[in-house]
Amino acid sequence: MKLTFDKRAKVVIVGLPKEVTSKNNDAVNLKYEFVRLNTEGFKNIIVDMKNTESIDSSGLSAILVLQRLCKDAGGNHALIHVSQSIQKLIRISQLEPVFNIKNNEAEALDLIMKVSSN
Repeated sequence: MKLTFDKRAKVVIVGLPKEVTSKNNDAVNLKYEFVRLNTEGFKNIIVDMKNTESIDSSGLSAILVLQRLCKDAGGNHALIHVSQSIQKLIRISQLEPVFNIKNNEAEALDLIMKVSSN
């Protein structure tokens, strides 16, 4: 699984690959990376899904871990560039209220900066 990391002062942007599934332990590795970033002190994480075409329940579980880690650290998370098919899966899974889905990086940064200033 190929992830990208754009580490900034108050946030890290994680770019996801084409698939995030239980196949090849992708979802397990993603959870590990989220925990590692949290341990490094990143409490605000944006997940860029512009390249992601499919995700399964294991991948959604990894993002739930991210949401909990950020919340517990007093930070926030956002998902950006989420395809219609993945948004539909999130809605069916009743996770829409849990995930902060934004259209782009600017909207996600705006959300995170508002939370950080409170």
